[in-house]
This record gives sequence, structure tokens and C-alpha cells, in this order.
Amino acid sequence: VPAMGRAQPPQAEIDAAIKRGVAFLKSNPNYGRNGLNAFVAYTLLKAGESPDSPYIQNCVKNILADHNQKNAKDELFYQPGGDYNYCAGVQLMVLEAIDPEKYHAEIQTTVDFLIETQHSSGSWYYPGDIPHNGDTSITQYAILGLWAAERAGIQIPTTVWDKAARWHLSTQLRDGGFGYHPAVASESAAKH
Repeated sequence: VPAMGRAQPPQAEIDAAIKRGVAFLKSNPNYGRNGLNAFVAYTLLKAGESPDSPYIQNCVKNILADHNQKNAKDELFYQPGGDYNYCAGVQLMVLEAIDPEKYHAEIQTTVDFLIETQHSSGSWYYPGDIPHNGDTSITQYAILGLWAAERAGIQIPTTVWDKAARWHLSTQLRDGGFGYHPAVASESAAKH
């Protein structure tokens, strides 16, 4: 019996809910150039949509626009949409799920971006110089993306994994949970 004593809904109800969710996602013809493309594409892929479907291909077109930005020297670079590290992590998951060989260069530049934006603490956060002790959700998406990149054959330095693991262990709460924006160690100790 599932947690809290409730029975799981019948599979037919679960399948119908997934079908309604997929129809809703497909009802929007264009998610623009932002992180939603990656979330929508990955959701549709996991729901069984073909990577060749027009819905997935439209999302991929918008995802690839993040890889075709040019700097002042007219060089291509990767710049994710407003969802920043969330966006980068899920884009890696999408590109790896669709065709890791075809998108090898895009996967590599996104990995380079995530490695560059990892804080010395081992976490990831929003852009800018805001005092923080990391963001558990953003860090999770960065790690999931890097894991997908590793499945795609990109070597992630061990130090990236080690720093992320140390950060998670150092911010874990006494009850075993994790805070969204963990307190700095000295603040946390003062509260207990």
C-alpha cells in the first residue's frame, strides 16, 4: 500500500491524466526562447512522443538558439534563457535523450557553462553576485544535466561531482531533509 494508506489510482486513470497533460503541452504552438522548451520537450519525450515530432523539433529549434549566440568577437557561445542553470540542465537532458552524437558540440558547450557557473561551495545559484549558500533545486537540475552529459560521453571532472556532493552533505538538515536555500553553516548551527 502506498504511503499514507491511500491506494494508487487505477492505471487507466494515470494514463488518462498523462494524455490530458500531453494534449495541454501540445496546445501551445510555440514556447518562445526560454527554458520552457526544454521542460516541455523532455516531458513529451518521457511521455512517448517521437523525437521527430513537430512539437519536439520546434522545442529543439528554440533550444539550439541558445547555442548560437555571438559575442563581441563574433564567436558563438552558449547563453541559456532566463531560467539559467535550470534551463541548461534540462537542455542537456533533452539533447542527450534525442541524439547525443548529433548534439555533441551543444552538449559540450552547455557542460562548459555549468562547470563555469558552479560556485566554489559546490552549488549552483541564480546569476549575479548575490550573497547565498546555494539553491538545492537549481543544483539538482545542474547535476541531472551533467549526469545526462556523462551518459552522452562527455567527461565531467571528478572535482565537479565531489564539490557538489560535499555541498549537499554540508547543507543537509538534521532530519535528513534539504532546505531550498540552505542557511550558511554558522547560521544553521546557531538555530539548533
